Amino acid sequence: MPAEYPCAVPYDLESRQEWTQLIVPLDEYAGRLAAVRAQMREMELDGLLIVGNGANPANIGYLANYRPHGGNALLLVPLDSEPVLTVDYILHGEPMHSMIWDAIFEDVRPASASPGTSPGTVAELLIEAIREAGLEESRLGVASLANLPMSIGMAMQEALPGVTWVEGALAVLRPRAIKSPREIDYFRRACRITRRALEAGAAACEPGASEREVANIIQATLTAEGSETIGFEMAVSSGPRAGIKHADPTGREMASGDMVFLDCGAVVGGYHADLSRTLVVGQAGSDEQALLDTSVEMFRACLKVIHPGAPIRDLYRAAERVARRAGFSADYMPNGLGHGLGLSLFELPFLGPHDESVMEEGMIFALEPMLVRYGLGTAVVEESVLVTADGAEVLSGAEW
Repeated sequence: MPAEYPCAVPYDLESRQEWTQLIVPLDEYAGRLAAVRAQMREMELDGLLIVGNGANPANIGYLANYRPHGGNALLLVPLDSEPVLTVDYILHGEPMHSMIWDAIFEDVRPASASPGTSPGTVAELLIEAIREAGLEESRLGVASLANLPMSIGMAMQEALPGVTWVEGALAVLRPRAIKSPREIDYFRRACRITRRALEAGAAACEPGASEREVANIIQATLTAEGSETIGFEMAVSSGPRAGIKHADPTGREMASGDMVFLDCGAVVGGYHADLSRTLVVGQAGSDEQALLDTSVEMFRACLKVIHPGAPIRDLYRAAERVARRAGFSADYMPNGLGHGLGLSLFELPFLGPHDESVMEEGMIFALEPMLVRYGLGTAVVEESVLVTADGAEVLSGAEW
């Protein structure tokens, strides 16, 4: 075991437990760890190294109940011994000032941010943990290689020449794709909050209102209704800007006849809702109304094909048929119509036109079949949808 981090406040498991705020019960975390290890066996991995940081906290949060806010956090999951969490985001030199108290694993090793300082860097502590677990001659997955800092990767590769490193993200992403009843409850709450915020924003879209004013109303409603944070950068785009879809709100004032695209998501329990709405300020022209009507029909067509065992690609085909019949093939987006949701905004499944995977009960995804006409606007209904035993549930409670 490495030297203890030099600090004034103890950070052992017993000291942490007084302050730990569990997102799900400990037995659910144990089930998650078992599911990840089952995937590791299927992928023939002896261990899994999960990489996290402020931009990519979800995989570590899923297993450890600890969401890194900065620096580097890496979780070593051996097949047959206890996980080891290493972090170098240490405020004021105190792990307990750095939210490490939420970590549920006993073996937590705070690291120095600079070489040559006790108790060692993240790379040095990981190398030691890998050797302790007897994994010097093993096949280790990394979730994911794209997020592993080069300095850490190079140090481990040099110190552990007998290790075979492979991409291992699916070992975590596959279990994360199926949501538990508690996770689904968080989603329902987040989606209902988001629906109310979008309704408030849509009601504020009138001639003379600026995009920024509408965005402020949406954000205030999200906060007032109980969202923990803003799930992603809100989009409010109007007039010709609505034809580029995602755009930060500006001071542009809306005018009668403008198409408007609104997109936001509340967060509850760390789980991200993702909903969007499109509308016309005042009276819609014939082209705008036809686009809007077709987008609703596309969404309804997709809902009808959702059930366990259905191919993901069927969603794309269902929406495409509606767009083609309505004469909007040129406006139908060719590269997909949504993505899985969870502790991060983009998870499995990805709803692409050639996806060979199938829907499974407990999957939740943002379903957003869209028509986008450059210079005119976007027409889309986006909802967070749950695959149920016999079909689909729109989690915001909206009826389509």
